[in-house]
This record gives sequence, structure tokens and C-alpha cells, in this order.
Amino acid sequence: MYEWIIYCEDSLEGVFTAIYETYEFKYNHERTYIQAGEISNYKLAEHTRYSEADPEKTRKVAGTVLREFGMDCYKLICRALASYEEFKADSVYHMIVHGLSMKKRRNLLNDLSNSYILNVFKMKIEVCNEIHHLYGFLRFTEIENGLLLAKIGPKNNIITFLAAHFEDRFPLENFAIYDETRELFAVHPAGKQFIIVIGEKIDENVFNHISREEELYQELFKTFWKCIAIQGRKNQKLQTQMLPLRFRDYMMEFR
Repeated sequence: MYEWIIYCEDSLEGVFTAIYETYEFKYNHERTYIQAGEISNYKLAEHTRYSEADPEKTRKVAGTVLREFGMDCYKLICRALASYEEFKADSVYHMIVHGLSMKKRRNLLNDLSNSYILNVFKMKIEVCNEIHHLYGFLRFTEIENGLLLAKIGPKNNIITFLAAHFEDRFPLENFAIYDETRELFAVHPAGKQFIIVIGEKIDENVFNHISREEELYQELFKTFWKCIAIQGRKNQKLQTQMLPLRFRDYMMEFR
């Protein structure tokens, strides 16, 4: 049974604010649990409270992580907090607590005997694998107005990483990526930085109004994709390993 369960927004800002407040209010770290977003497996606690995301508290925790543990640790935490795992916030919290108790704090990432640090690494690897997959599997569709639109349904909250990647590749294009699982849009106006829009649903009818060039290229690609296949050497198991089934609903060559 925990003394405190701190609920917070499912974001880096929410988690960092909650971590800051555990120190601000002098909670017993061994008996405190941080939960980001909604909880599915309820835990018993003497007290609960909600921590409101605060930019200044976020900045202070980020500064501490960078100063004490380095940029590699900060990047690791950012990717781990994009995970779908419900224990991600608590793992990051106790990883930081453990790091601040060390004499040689820059060695934090080498201490894989600590279960919280190991959890953070595992989440980071899974998040990075999904990001890497969608660099290749994400499909843009050109709408009649010239907008490049893509729809995805990732396990992890990786839309900002994808948007940054495609912003670098297509800086002069108007494009949008929609995460239908979380109802998030990453919108990139040509020549500007992308923004995240929360809580909006996509109008599915928009995919019925594609440009003539897009229609031709889709048919061309589907034909190419079918023609290069060798039926006698078809290996469904290998295909599934290389291209997980959960990505195929969003790829036009499987429609």
C-alpha cells in the first residue's frame, strides 16, 4: 500500500511537474507512486492528489536531469515517456530518485541492475522501434487542395517524433499526420514549424477527395507492389515479422 499516489497529465510536462512536487512536499519516495493519465489497475493508497502541469517546475526538473545525468539520459526519458505502458511515469520518477542518490550521477544509465532503469530502457527501445517502423510504413495521401495527409494508429505516443522527422524531409510541404488512437493532429504549414492539435477527429470523407496525380501514383504503386511478388517464394511469417499486421490498415497497398 502506498502513502501517496500522484496523478498527472500524460505528458513530459505532467510527469516532470509531479516529480518536482514529490520533492517540494517532501514525500517518502519509497511509498509514492506517480500515475500518468488514466489508471486501469487501481492501487491502494492512503492519499491521492492530482498534479497540474506547470512549465516552470517542468523546466527545473529538465534542467536537473540535463545537469546531473546528461543529454543522453534526458533523451532516454523523453522517449520512454512516449510509451503506452501505464508504469512509465513511476519508472522515470524512481530512476531520477535513484540517480540523485548516487555519488557518480553520470553513471546512472550503467546501473541496469535497477529495475526502474531497466524498465525505462525497455520502453525507450519499443518506442524507438515503432518510430523507425513508421518512418518507412507511414503513407501520405495528397488531397485535392495539395495537402499531404497521413493517418496512423500507433501503440505509443510518437506523433511529435514523426512530425519532426517529416518536417526535416518535407520543409516546403503542407502536411498533417493524424493519430486516431489519441485524436492528435501534427499540422505542418509549408516553411514553418509543426504544431500539435489535441482532441480533433478526422473527417474520413477527405480521403475520397484525392488529387488526380495521387490516384495515378497509388494505382502505379499497387501494380508495382503486386508485380514484384514471387508467389512461389511467398513467406507470410517473414512478411509479418518485417511488416507487423497492425500497420497494414493504414497502408494503401493493403486496401
